[in-house]
Amino acid sequence: MISSIRYAFSFLTILPLGGKETSSEKLGGASAWFPLVGYFLGGIYLGIAQIFSGKVAEPLISFLILFMMIVITGALHLDGLADFADSLGGKNREDRLRIMKDPHKGSLGVIAIILVLLGKILVIYFLIAQKQFLGIFLASGLARFNLPLLLFTIP
Repeated sequence: MISSIRYAFSFLTILPLGGKETSSEKLGGASAWFPLVGYFLGGIYLGIAQIFSGKVAEPLISFLILFMMIVITGALHLDGLADFADSLGGKNREDRLRIMKDPHKGSLGVIAIILVLLGKILVIYFLIAQKQFLGIFLASGLARFNLPLLLFTIP
């Protein structure tokens, strides 16, 4: 159990708690702990909001939380988003796969990242402005409930 939790943290964050080698078996066992990782991260974001609330401007708090989200996850999800968005310009399956494997980011990928980051910072700002700090915590954990479902339902 402990090794699965450590693997879940290593898979979803930059925290060096376990091996980075990926196997279906390890990932399957660790995926049950993804929400725990999400709530841990949400606790960090919640802490930032509570520590700085009333002391620092709300837009700056929003930026700090977004910055921490990017740093602690290694921006891996943003890279995947950019690859996917770039692949939408492909003409066929082979072309789309080739585009996704290309390490360079195209205009669709950059636009997708910008839109997602703008959306996130707006939501974070709204939650902070409304003093809905619990929403920051819950969103992070609830978002990671979807990952195990996707792992076991998509071929």
